[in-house]
Amino acid sequence: MTLLQGLDAAVFSLVNQTLTNPVLDAVMPFVTTQRNFYPVFLVLFAWLAGWGRARGRVAAGTTIVAVTAADLLCSKLLKHLFGRPRPFQVEEGVRQLVGASLNTAMPSSHAANSFAAATVLTLFFARRADGRLRAWVPVSAFGFAVLSAWSRVYCGVHYPADVLVGAALGVLAGWGAYAAAVRLFPRWVAAQRGAGA
Repeated sequence: MTLLQGLDAAVFSLVNQTLTNPVLDAVMPFVTTQRNFYPVFLVLFAWLAGWGRARGRVAAGTTIVAVTAADLLCSKLLKHLFGRPRPFQVEEGVRQLVGASLNTAMPSSHAANSFAAATVLTLFFARRADGRLRAWVPVSAFGFAVLSAWSRVYCGVHYPADVLVGAALGVLAGWGAYAAAVRLFPRWVAAQRGAGA
């Protein structure tokens, strides 16, 4: 455990204090602030609910369920259970670029939420009717999730292990929500998976 904690701190130091530049110092705080992307999320959900027909509404609802479950699990249960301090509370020389609550580092809710959404969107939309992969769906969804998770470490408010655990929980929440949608709405989910649009 001591070895893993040391490795975690070493990778954190690399990302937060070594792999830095003025451009990332400006970009990462913007990326890590979720409310900056609310307009994008609203447009996406409006499109799914308004023009995605029944299958789009199921996908939108499943995403909301997955993100809510991941967020509640992290913020209301596991963070308090682990009680892990933030890096800027215990490490020296931390470049803290954004604010964060204290003693609630493990796991990262940002990572859990973004990976939950990425998982659901990929499961719903990554395949065309003919079975071919829409590579841009997982690349875009998980690319944003990885960037969001990376930004938490870069900005000094999470250790790498915090975001890795959060990401894993997010994937599980997304997969679980999708599996529930398949059972509850088999016809609409099947139509979603078989749609060419």
